[in-house]
Amino acid sequence: MRRIDARLVARLSAVAILVGALGASSDGEGQRRGAVPGVAIGALTSRGTTPEALRETLEFELSRLGGVRMTPTRQARYLVGGAVTRFERRRVSGRTEVHCEVSLVVAERRGGSIRMLLSGRATAAGAGAGLEQSALRAAIRGALRPLGGSLVALR
Repeated sequence: MRRIDARLVARLSAVAILVGALGASSDGEGQRRGAVPGVAIGALTSRGTTPEALRETLEFELSRLGGVRMTPTRQARYLVGGAVTRFERRRVSGRTEVHCEVSLVVAERRGGSIRMLLSGRATAAGAGAGLEQSALRAAIRGALRPLGGSLVALR
């Protein structure tokens, strides 16, 4: 029998959560075929970087996704919240490395039902300014990758 990779199990679990959520929403909001759901930023915590940097980067990356429309919190169907769970700077062979890990939660604004758990990580290396922002942006982009057009399907 083949040994199952832990990453594969984690991805299959995420797919199972997503598939289970596809028909789980009971309210009528956003039931129109092809309607783009409103999303707002929820609670954020940050380790090693400022909460403002996390919020700005998350807003920027969410706005780039297809199938997502940023709205004020009161009009949003979903809230995306989360945290920078790891943020490290270190010197390696004369250059700086910045490692960042984020965990995000997509929840219904009303009722707070969790729809997705997302995580991403990235490392930026080099000499110069902007490594922290690059690592943060790449980690958030990696976490949001499975989101794409999935919010339209969450009904």
